[in-house]
Amino acid sequence: MTRLCEQVRAWLRGSPADLGPAGEDPAAAAAREAVRARGRQFRRLIAANAQGLRAMAELEEAMAGTRTFDMAWLRAHAVAACSAVYQMVFGLSALAPEHGVGLAERFTLIRREMDTLLAPREPAAGAEAPLVLPLAEVRATHAPVCGGKMAMLGELGAHGLPVPEGFVVTTAAYRRFLQSNGLGAAIDGLIQGADSDRLDALMSLSAAVQGLILRTPVPPDLAEAVLAACDGLPPRTPGTDGPPRLAVRSSALGEDAAGASFAGQYHSELNVGREGLLDSYREVVASKYGVAAMAYRRGKGLRDEDVAMCVGCLRMVRAEAGGVIYTRSPVDPDDDAVSVTATPGLPKAIVDGGVTPDVFEVARGEGGAPPSIRSRRIAQKSLRLDSAPGEGLARSRLSAAASAAPSIDDEAVLTLASLALRVEDLLGEAQDIEWALGRSGRFYLLQTRALPRQACRAQGQARGESRAGGRERTVPADARLLAEGGVTASGGVGAGQVHVVDKEADFLSFPRGGVLVAATSSPRLAALLSRAAAVVAEHGSVAGHLASVAREFGVPALFGVSDAPRVLSGAGLVTVDADGRAVYSGEVSSLLAPAPAGQPASCPLSGPGVPPPDSPVRRTLERLAALVVPLGLLDPEAPDFVPAKCRSLHDITRYCHEMAVRAMFSDEGQAAEAAASGKRLAVGRATKYWVVDLGGGFVGDVPGPAVKLSEIACAPMLAVWAGMTAIPWQGPPMPDARGFLSLVAQSAANRDIEPGLDSAFAERDYFLVSRRSCTVQARFGYHFCTVDCHAGPRPEENYAAFQFKGGAADLPRRRARAEMVGRLLARRGFISEARQDALYARLENAPREEMLRHVMVLGHLLVHTRQIDMVMGDPATVAAWEERLGEECGRVAALPLPLPAGNGGEDDDPASNDPGGDAVPHSPSDIRTSRTDAAQSE
Repeated sequence: MTRLCEQVRAWLRGSPADLGPAGEDPAAAAAREAVRARGRQFRRLIAANAQGLRAMAELEEAMAGTRTFDMAWLRAHAVAACSAVYQMVFGLSALAPEHGVGLAERFTLIRREMDTLLAPREPAAGAEAPLVLPLAEVRATHAPVCGGKMAMLGELGAHGLPVPEGFVVTTAAYRRFLQSNGLGAAIDGLIQGADSDRLDALMSLSAAVQGLILRTPVPPDLAEAVLAACDGLPPRTPGTDGPPRLAVRSSALGEDAAGASFAGQYHSELNVGREGLLDSYREVVASKYGVAAMAYRRGKGLRDEDVAMCVGCLRMVRAEAGGVIYTRSPVDPDDDAVSVTATPGLPKAIVDGGVTPDVFEVARGEGGAPPSIRSRRIAQKSLRLDSAPGEGLARSRLSAAASAAPSIDDEAVLTLASLALRVEDLLGEAQDIEWALGRSGRFYLLQTRALPRQACRAQGQARGESRAGGRERTVPADARLLAEGGVTASGGVGAGQVHVVDKEADFLSFPRGGVLVAATSSPRLAALLSRAAAVVAEHGSVAGHLASVAREFGVPALFGVSDAPRVLSGAGLVTVDADGRAVYSGEVSSLLAPAPAGQPASCPLSGPGVPPPDSPVRRTLERLAALVVPLGLLDPEAPDFVPAKCRSLHDITRYCHEMAVRAMFSDEGQAAEAAASGKRLAVGRATKYWVVDLGGGFVGDVPGPAVKLSEIACAPMLAVWAGMTAIPWQGPPMPDARGFLSLVAQSAANRDIEPGLDSAFAERDYFLVSRRSCTVQARFGYHFCTVDCHAGPRPEENYAAFQFKGGAADLPRRRARAEMVGRLLARRGFISEARQDALYARLENAPREEMLRHVMVLGHLLVHTRQIDMVMGDPATVAAWEERLGEECGRVAALPLPLPAGNGGEDDDPASNDPGGDAVPHSPSDIRTSRTDAAQSE
């Protein structure tokens, strides 16, 4: 440091007579390069600061429940935050080693806690289980090793209820399979590298992982155990004939659990022979990574590593009829009737949503009376599914007589209702039961799960009225009816633009908040429920898998609507009243429940992709956020503003930023070094702004501690300054009562952001400049802004970025301001993204003059958006400020460009780019600092 100061002094007092043959004293040249190297290191640090704060803002957004996330997302953002903070810690050690003592140790401790929290965990349950268990030996307590579905089926069999014979391939077998050939590690790598928040990326990830699983051979010991269990089944049981065939069904951990049924999200292979059994096992395991299944886990907040895939292999029932029983209504809490649905052949046609079944409502009976049939709805059934003569299934058309006939007789209905009530009594809660009737006349229970019940009234409700949000709503007389009828598969009302989904490509174009319309209520449509305001299907029933998932996530669904895709295609905005079984043109506001503040009525905060508060992933987020987000270091002048008091990554970024700014701009230490590090901007008098020349930013040598605007050769800086000063700031607007209270609260909590004080923040605003690039960081009262831009002769290299965070008001007002500024910039061509009270906007590839005009607008917003969050209390005020600022931005953009002398030296010579190579990166996101990079820059 002493040597650097001596070089700076020599540079400052040097005379032309002292210069060597090259025209510059070696000591002065060395001092100049040392200053620029420090400037480059400082810019890397502030770029890392921006990256870290963005990762923190996204974690805050997830905490607020306004974005989707899963474990892969949490791990990725934890890595991003740690990477940025590490760069800051290392950068501070290079700029001011005396301030970084003990900081690396604090960072390491926090990072280790994060690593422990986020590390994938091997489930302990079932570690010593056999690879295969006979179903006859399985009980409810075996759920950790056999999955809930097979555990409950084994429990039913143990109590004398009719279930097929079979066996279960356990969690131990699943782990054995993943350990073979490094399969598990390869899957984890694919998941961590994917952006599962985008549907197209999720589809690509699904295809890659499933392909990997299907290509991996089953380990020999596992294959031997599975085939031996198959060979041990008796050759024949009542209700079956021909060679043994199996139904290979998923039984994942957590499947069929309360509130997480996974209905239809995993794969089943039916009518499988011994020769296809191992392939079918891999197919079921691979279905864990189907698009709908991954979206479902994300919505439920379940960790991938917590879901081990067990597989049940059951004797295939050659069914005359099959269906689903609900022991109570899933949509009407007041209805305790048993609902029996039935269709000819296998029940798969019902649960997959391909047919509309017969429905029998059975009264439970009172005072010891037996159950009795209360109502019958016999559907027109066009097809049936049966086991094919070899493997697989066969689809056949029903005759006109069979189509109109009941699938089962009344005696069968009452027998099934009695069986279902026995199951409910045994398990102590309402059940969703899948059943089949064998050719021998024997009934089989194929599956049972707890029945989630939706708290809405749907059955028997008049079409003219609907219940939503706890109050009756009447349909206006002028509402135009587009479609009606069908059944309420999931209660509620939703509005949005119609989007007919027919093929896979339609998934990718489905809009957020749209109304999903399809021919069948296929379970694969569950992948779109996170985006859908409502679902309408031509075929399907309340008993289908998609209906179950829609009820779990509170998405209104109306199934069995005749010719729905044709009738609603091109209808535009519609309102789906699933309770009233009707679809209306436009948005019928009287039917829609009030939405949460700032959220469209048709796009609820809860839904797939937003994990519930008590989910494992949500709990992990809360623990992670506690290590990353809280800011305890508020006062830079306080005695506890030291590394040892850093309790979070946010504390470390705050400390690093403050100390780096002091190292670059304070008057502490050697005066010569301070002058070389930065110069005060003088506009008539010295301002609070510091300017650091990273190479070519000044017009020649600028002696002394200040720099004038006429000595600035950086066109982007002049453009920012012109925008900042073109229209005088009139001071903060008068806050309303609530805004004033927010101001008082913030000021009491943090004296450094009180505008009336000579705070530390007020002296820490700076420009980092080269000839064509400029970075501005400024704190205006209660909010912190960054402008980063490059404007040169090549449009493809030009960009402007704007970041904005903070405020004095409460979060809704700060969020309203960020969203308003985002809209203003979006209208000028910026890509804008608001996250809570933070805004990120960027524009690229504009010609130099056009880019400089955009930068002038950013300069205007830098100054004129300060403290207006305090008045963002109502939509009218927001609209008024948006109109005013939009008009002012237009005026600023039309002003003459404030180009430096000689037009900034612009030409088309490729060699005329900014000196210093990587001294001026194109954006903070382009900067990657390593220990080697930082050392070389010094």
